[in-house]
Amino acid sequence: MKRILFIDDEPGVLNGIRNTLRRNRCRWEMTFAVGGKAGIEQIERNRYDVVVTDMKMPVVGGEAVLEHLRSEQPDVVRIVLSGYTELESALRAAPLAHQMLAKPCRPEDLLDVIERACGLRKLITDERVSRAIGATEQLPSLPTICLELNRILADPQAGAEQVAELIEQDVALSARVLQMVNSSFFSSGRVVASIGDAVVRLGTSTIKSLVLTFELLKSVRRPLAVSFSLAKFEARAVATARLAQRIADDASAGRAAFLAGMLHDTGELVLASQLPETFEACQRRVETDGVRRRDAEFELLGVTHAEVGAYLMGLWGLPYPVVEAIAHHHQPSRLMTDELGVAGVVHVASALVDSEDLDDEFIERCSLSHRVEEWKKLYDREFGP
Repeated sequence: MKRILFIDDEPGVLNGIRNTLRRNRCRWEMTFAVGGKAGIEQIERNRYDVVVTDMKMPVVGGEAVLEHLRSEQPDVVRIVLSGYTELESALRAAPLAHQMLAKPCRPEDLLDVIERACGLRKLITDERVSRAIGATEQLPSLPTICLELNRILADPQAGAEQVAELIEQDVALSARVLQMVNSSFFSSGRVVASIGDAVVRLGTSTIKSLVLTFELLKSVRRPLAVSFSLAKFEARAVATARLAQRIADDASAGRAAFLAGMLHDTGELVLASQLPETFEACQRRVETDGVRRRDAEFELLGVTHAEVGAYLMGLWGLPYPVVEAIAHHHQPSRLMTDELGVAGVVHVASALVDSEDLDDEFIERCSLSHRVEEWKKLYDREFGP
């Protein structure tokens, strides 16, 4: 049974949530704490799967609750449910919360977020890995990208298109921008899966604030594993995203495929920054024994970087087709579908960029064998010598 903790300084709000979610009592053990101080006391006494907290509370605010939770129970899903929607508060919450919902919140939206959070936890069975993912407040970004973005944002003539093009070159910035725009602090209910749309929705001033927050957090970020090259990682991500967009059958699928291609190996960043020793052990297995990286990861962790990345992106509220594509980009045949879809497109693109074998079972099931040579030629035209 999943354990959910709700924290708010208004008893009426908690009573409303209790009544709304009453039907879930048979599968959720729900606790309600009035105020941040009471919430922290509950966290110190019990373990939870999901914590939903208000931000603006007297004496002990939501930010302190989230900080304490991330320190004591980093594997817990942290959700903000607050009516305090000023930008400064939202930016402070972004590194601490996995998702942010604004009051008033439709009961079905709150239910959906909690359901999805509980479902995502099934991807990760190793507690060490789930704690590492939960502690990930900020994925590493290339300094040159941040510097260039600040330069563009300082130019009053710069347009949203220029900003979007630069953000799309950086995995961490792309993920954080999409997390922010899909939070209900800024969302109008429509899921935003395009960086260009996200920049327009948020505005350049908000984007600049996000970048400055990134710069501040980098000063306390853990060092990356020695064998991990951020520059090479970014280059692979951009190449996969571009190729995936070209392979996709239509513009809508192309936008989702580009995003999923950019983020498909996000789990590698998590492992390299949060579990560097394990990352290095995997690298040694790859170099010494010639095993595939994902096989080495599974041997040591019980999961691969694909599930790790999907779990984090799911917690951050990215669109489901993107999360699904990240989770299955090595083996889309696990989805039991006979359509190419976003996951299939990203699989093909990543396999070609990384010179890996295609998932033959998936290709045959979808009757796509006749397109393999076409994709290879497309890759050669785009990225060949």
